[in-house]
Amino acid sequence: MMGSRRGPLGVCGAVVICLALATAAHAQEAADSFADGDVVKITAFGRDDLTGQYSVQPGPLLSLPLIGTVPLANRNPRQLETELATAWENRLGTPMSVTVEFTQRAPFYVIGAVNTPGAYPYRSGLTVLQAVAVGGGILKQAGLSDNLRVDLIRERERRTQALEKLAEAVARRARLIAERDGKSDVTLDAPFSLVPKERMDALLAAEAKLLDIRAKQASIKEGLLSDQIRLGEAEIASYQQQFSQLKGQQDDLTREANRIKRIPGQQVRAFELDQRATMIETTKSSVAASIARAKIDVETARNGIADLHEATSREITEALLETEQAIRENEVIEAAARDVIEAAGGNAGSDALSFHLIRAGKQDVADVQSTTVLEPGDLLEVSMAPPPAVAQAASAQK
Repeated sequence: MMGSRRGPLGVCGAVVICLALATAAHAQEAADSFADGDVVKITAFGRDDLTGQYSVQPGPLLSLPLIGTVPLANRNPRQLETELATAWENRLGTPMSVTVEFTQRAPFYVIGAVNTPGAYPYRSGLTVLQAVAVGGGILKQAGLSDNLRVDLIRERERRTQALEKLAEAVARRARLIAERDGKSDVTLDAPFSLVPKERMDALLAAEAKLLDIRAKQASIKEGLLSDQIRLGEAEIASYQQQFSQLKGQQDDLTREANRIKRIPGQQVRAFELDQRATMIETTKSSVAASIARAKIDVETARNGIADLHEATSREITEALLETEQAIRENEVIEAAARDVIEAAGGNAGSDALSFHLIRAGKQDVADVQSTTVLEPGDLLEVSMAPPPAVAQAASAQK
């Protein structure tokens, strides 16, 4: 059972806020796990004798032709496909292709303070609050306002979600500031105590990992551009050296041609030297064009680095603005939900509703909240204590 707590939820030092928002990854993992009572269709292509629907037995286990009992704990359909294909290949000596899909999920059960307790078909992502609704809603009891109870549950869920989003935004802002300032670690200017410390540490660690990834990506991009600059500058230096050598050769040829032009019988030789000097001039023009192109490439790479820095700065600035807006919005939502809970807490027993969840009939789940995601085969017990005024009156009558 969830422990009952009294008093304003806004006094952070007096309460521990347990966030139970299920992540998408966890919901998918639950949806893919096998539970007693599931029915799966196994298709072994080309083998009708192996293809069929099989019920998951307690364990959970499957009993299959040729290979017997197959344990399913800590497996999902994709892993089972690979294992079955290998097992049947070993028995039959031929390659196998196998698919596994759910055709029916084990039901979940709702008992306790609901109007229609019983077993209900499971659907992926179902939360405790939604399961209560499927079970016909909260059982009517004397002195209780069902509408108020539901409103309080919804406000708690809304506050929990707002706190999670607020914590995520605060951690994201810390990472963006660190990235903007060229720092390598993600830290908060002041502790954020509206969520448990371990949750905030996990968010900051995730943002620090993202900061490291982004820094490496930026370093790779800038490194490639820097390499282009170095190669371009080396190319320019080589071309300039080549140009200088060609110019020296051309000057030597021109001087020699001018010298022998005045010598009788050397006019043909002088003409040849002039022709060679002209050919070198053509080569010089080509080398000069290569120098010009290399300089353009170097300047483009330099501009690319500047553009990269500018784009990153602009991206961080825009992300900071969006994050600040998200922080403000979720602060407003959290404060509004907290006010409703505090206002009702003194006269309506805001923590009267509690949940007890047994996973697949075996294991108790700790810290069950209205937002906890159910899994196939779960048993949910809903309990409701009377509000303080009713409880005091009952105690006085005794």
